[in-house]
Amino acid sequence: MERCWSRPLRVHARCVRAKSSGCARRAPRRSDLMVDMAQEANGPGGQLLVDLGNSRVKWAWLAGRTLHRHGSMPWSDAVSAVFPATPRPRRVLYVPMTRQEGNRALEVAVRRRWRLRAEPCRAEAQRDGLANGYAEPARLGADRWSAMLAAWQRVRGAVCVIDAGTALTIDCVDAAGRHQAGYLHPGVAALRGGLATTTGVQAGVCNAPAPPRLHGRLDTTGCFEAALQLALAGLVQGAWRRFHVMEPRARLFLTGGDAAYLASHLNGLPIEMHPHLVLEGLAARVEAP
Repeated sequence: MERCWSRPLRVHARCVRAKSSGCARRAPRRSDLMVDMAQEANGPGGQLLVDLGNSRVKWAWLAGRTLHRHGSMPWSDAVSAVFPATPRPRRVLYVPMTRQEGNRALEVAVRRRWRLRAEPCRAEAQRDGLANGYAEPARLGADRWSAMLAAWQRVRGAVCVIDAGTALTIDCVDAAGRHQAGYLHPGVAALRGGLATTTGVQAGVCNAPAPPRLHGRLDTTGCFEAALQLALAGLVQGAWRRFHVMEPRARLFLTGGDAAYLASHLNGLPIEMHPHLVLEGLAARVEAP
């Protein structure tokens, strides 16, 4: 039987406030990540945890109660290059994606490489005092459930969880652990890609200064980027204001690949950055040793 831990996981990643200095780190090379994964797999009881995103695969190794050796790669690189170079883990658990072909690709890679079954962890009706708000709990995205579970175990109180990935999701959990509301919106890359597909306009980051007192720009790419920033920031601010009225002591967690981009446009909000919430939530569902 699975058991939950009563305390949050220790994670080898510093959780910082959105207003911190924001120093940039060198992106790890593929060879670095493969070496890191191999070293951790050789440790005692290494379990490989995988978050299947729509564009990237994220992973970490779980030893005891600690997550180590976080990695992230585009889909094609991760499945074809990383897994074949990694020694056999004791167990592989993953957060499935909506597209079944992605889940199958991971399961096939794990089975061929290690003769292991990759175990999907889907959303549940409840766990450790957290209650899924969906009438059909399994229909909630497993990544959203995992992120909420990790946030809940960190605060044991009201929390709003924002995951800025291919989709921007916002989930509100009240002080009693009830999932009260959720929002689902295209993320940064999806909005930029959608514009290119439907209009032919190639959107991207615009570094030109905004006109005084206005957020808009005076070129097509800049105009779209300004609208994108206002749209996503407005959605987050509106959802947070409504939830904060209901739960004045709530905390605001931000995770996902575009978390830093989004945070830079959310001035004044009490954001706490937690880059590995989905993997933390997945680890919380693994039986403690």
